[in-house]
Formats: sequence, structure tokens, C-alpha cells
Amino acid sequence: MSAADATFAEVLPLGHGRGRGATRAAERGARPALVLPLLGGVVLVAAGVFLTTGKLALAAAPALVLAAVAAVWTMPLRHTVYVYLAVLLAAFAPPVAHADGGVWTVARPLAEVLFGGLHRLTGIGALVLTGGELLAVLLLAVALVRTLRGSRLDAAGRLPIANVVLVACLVSCAAVVLLIVWGAARGGAVRASLFQFRNLLLIGPLTVLLSHAFRDLRDFARAAVLATVGIAVKIALGIHFLVADAWPKALKIEDMTGHHDTVPYVVLLFVWCATWVHAPSLRRLLVVLPPVAWLMTGIVLNDRRVAYVTLAASFGLLYLLMRGPLKRRLTRALILALPFLAVYLLLARTHSEGIFKPAAQLMSVGDQSDASNVWRETENANLIFTLGHHPVVGSGWGHEYAELFVLPSIASIYPQYRLAPHNSVLWLLGVGGMVGFALIWMPLVVGVYLATRSYHHARTPAERTAAAGVLATLLAYVLQAWGDMGTQGMIPALCAAYALALSGKLARQTGAWPAHVSLLATRHGRSAALAAPARADALGAGSPPPRLPP
Repeated sequence: MSAADATFAEVLPLGHGRGRGATRAAERGARPALVLPLLGGVVLVAAGVFLTTGKLALAAAPALVLAAVAAVWTMPLRHTVYVYLAVLLAAFAPPVAHADGGVWTVARPLAEVLFGGLHRLTGIGALVLTGGELLAVLLLAVALVRTLRGSRLDAAGRLPIANVVLVACLVSCAAVVLLIVWGAARGGAVRASLFQFRNLLLIGPLTVLLSHAFRDLRDFARAAVLATVGIAVKIALGIHFLVADAWPKALKIEDMTGHHDTVPYVVLLFVWCATWVHAPSLRRLLVVLPPVAWLMTGIVLNDRRVAYVTLAASFGLLYLLMRGPLKRRLTRALILALPFLAVYLLLARTHSEGIFKPAAQLMSVGDQSDASNVWRETENANLIFTLGHHPVVGSGWGHEYAELFVLPSIASIYPQYRLAPHNSVLWLLGVGGMVGFALIWMPLVVGVYLATRSYHHARTPAERTAAAGVLATLLAYVLQAWGDMGTQGMIPALCAAYALALSGKLARQTGAWPAHVSLLATRHGRSAALAAPARADALGAGSPPPRLPP
């Protein structure tokens, strides 16, 4: 085996010397030895339930549960995670309680199970997790059991992750836990603080799960396509809600699907556009246009100002990253379009509907006559005032922010408004102080660093699109946290974890984080590091890493 081949085998360990047949066997997994007894037991239970109750759906439940468990246990974990991501993103319940009947008889219970506390559905007070969180824990348990058993089912062909991502996630989770202890020691309400930190604490485990389940860039790309399908279903359900319930009944609603859906809407639209930008062609344009148009429809109908701010910031970031003739042509087009853009923005000051709606929403962010803006500016002043009380280590979880300027109470519609205000960034500074905030925010900084390096080390359009997508996702998460309680939703946390896992894999694939760089090097790892530069040189002199499909 040549030096280049040896390096390729190290970076993409396809079975550690096994042949293709062994790899396929690992992919299929071992056939359970108790299949027939289990099936027989399920048939007997189903028959007993049907004869007792006469309900076919209830009788089929044991078989369905067993089939789901068997599929999760025997299939590669990435397939289960694909479904998990798509279902989470597709789940939607109408934002008003009296939108009943029809599709909501199925859609509403699914959303309530995935995003609502299970203690409310079961009556068991100890079940403080949501259905989506419980599923994540179970999938992590499957990954842990397979790792302890030495299973190759998920490891075959898996690219290692830059361990700096996992270290940063570990530090962030430790900081969250320490602030729980610190807040409780200062008299904080531990039970009430659970909703404050739960989604911040979830980012680390989700990053571990995704990095374990997804082997390389191709798996992340498949997940993005399935995420687009899930979000497209959610947008369709949202439009159905508007057409069938909201508009006929003249209901006044703040958003079509939800505040936190802004992050996947904008990120997926950006990724599809970046796919064409990094490899422009007519065929690719025809593929990209339908999802972009549908996602833009969702953004407009969901009607969140932060979405337009995030879109503008994301494409501004892409412009800064771009190189080559396309950027020069785009620069000339922007210069020529400046007069028309100025007129468009001026007209948006007096026209807020139709084609002027995106610009009107963007311009309204700085409108000091807007009551929502005044409220949030006052709230931000209170959050900065709170930081002044404990600037180094913060107040810990379970404490309300202090009020320098007393705002009208909104406890009737949002009882926890002083425990989790709109601006999550300033609020986290008050909770953790400068030290705690830096530790909690560390994974985002690491992800941005690795993605930026990966973009400049990228060899293919797919790698550049992935790196730009990571940066856009983390930017969207931060802007959502600044403008609209972004740290309080599971969907933004899931998007951030996806970006962090992808940044670590991409950094290893592109060489932005070389294999011989390790924060937690063992004795074996330090010995191997001495030979890594030579292997890297051999790889550079030989064939390049495998070219992934765009």
C-alpha cells in the first residue's frame, strides 16, 4: 500500500482492512437470534388485545412498536436520524387552540408529543423531557451500546471529527451544569429554571449524536435534503392553517408556524442558493428554484422580521466568502442596482405589502416608534443592568432579570417573561457573566473558526457550500438568539448541533484541522502525530481526497 493509500485508509477507515463484503455485512448488522419467538409473542399479544377490545388500531400497536425498535436496532443509525430530523422539522400544530378537525387531528398530537413536556401527557411529574428530547436520549443510548460492543455498523466509512468541537461542547455543557449549581446556591428556582437551559444543554449531546451517525459530507447533504422535505411539509401545513382557519375567521396571529422556524427556513434557502453559486449551471438552477421559491413563501407568510435580517446577513457573508469571476460580475451588478435598491427601500417606508413587504420588515427593525422595538430596547437596558450586578460569574439559572426600568407586566400571556427575555445573548451574559457566557458560547466560536478555515481549504463546490452553510447556520442561530429567544427552542438547537457536527467533519476532510492536531492526545496519538506530516505530504503529492458529488 502506498503512503497516499495509507493516509486515505486512515482518514476514511473503510473497515480497518476488511473487504467490501465485510463492510456490507457490517452495514446490514447481525440478524437477531430471537426473531421468530418475538414475532410469535407479538402476534399472540395483538390477537389477545383485538379479542378483548375489538380495536384493530390498538391491536396493531405492539407490532408497530416492535417493528420500530427492530429497525432502529438493526439499521445504521444515520437512517434513523434522517427520519428523526425530518419528522421534527415537519411537526406543526396551529398557533391557535380552536383550529380543530381535519388534518389537525393527526398533526397536533404529533407536535405536542415531540415539543411538549411528557409529564403533561402522561401525568408523571418526573417525565420533564419532551418527546423529541427523549428520542435523542434513546438514540444516544443506541450509539453508546454499539460503541461499547465494538459494533462496526455505524463506524464503517466514518470520517473522524475534529475533537476540538467535542471538547468545546463538553466545556459548554459543564458550564451550564455549574451555573445550575451556582444559581441554586443563590436561592434560584431550580424547577422553574429547567426551561431556561434545557435547549442549551441539548446542543452538545445532539452534536455527538450527529457526528456519530453521519459518516461524511454526503450524509450531511442527504440530511439537508430530507430537512428541506420536512420543512416543506410544515410550510404546507401552515398554509393550510391560514387558508382553512385563520383567514376565513379573521384571526390575528403573529406567525404562521412558529418563531423558531426562522432558522431552518433561512438556512435551507441559503444552502440551496449557495449550491448554485458555487457551481452555477442551468440544470442546477432548475433544481434549486423550486425549494427556494417554497422556502421564501414560508418566510413571507411566517412574517418574522428577524428572518429578513438573517437573510440579508447570510447573503452578505456569502458575498464576502466568494471568489472568482462570479463575484466580480455580482459586484458590478450590485453597483448598477444601487439606485433602484435605494428607491425600493424608500418606497418600503410607505408601502408594507406585496413586493415591498421584505424591505418594510427589514426597515422596521430600527423604527423607534414601533411599540415592540421600544419594549425590547427597554428590556435590553434592564438586561445590561442585571449584568452589572454579577459581571464575572453571573447570577446563575433560576433568577429573574433585574428591572432598572419597570415594564408593564405581561405575566398573563407569558408568566416567565423575566426568566427568559427576548434577547437571549444579553440574558446569557447576565446569567453566566463574562466567564460563563464565554464557556457556553465556545462551541459556536469553534464552529465558525473551523468552517472559515474549511472554506479556504475546500477543493470542491460541495465542500465550499457546506462550509458556507455552517457559517450561515451559526449566524442565524446567533441572530435568532439576539432578536427572538433563539436559545429557547429545540429547532434552533438542532440546527446549531448539525452545523457544529458538520464543521468538525468538514475540517478533517479538507485538512483545515489536520489529523495530527489533537487536544486530547494519548501516548499512541502523540506517536502517530510524528508520522502524520509525512503522510499528509504524501497525500498532497499523490491523488487528492475523494471528490464528493455536489
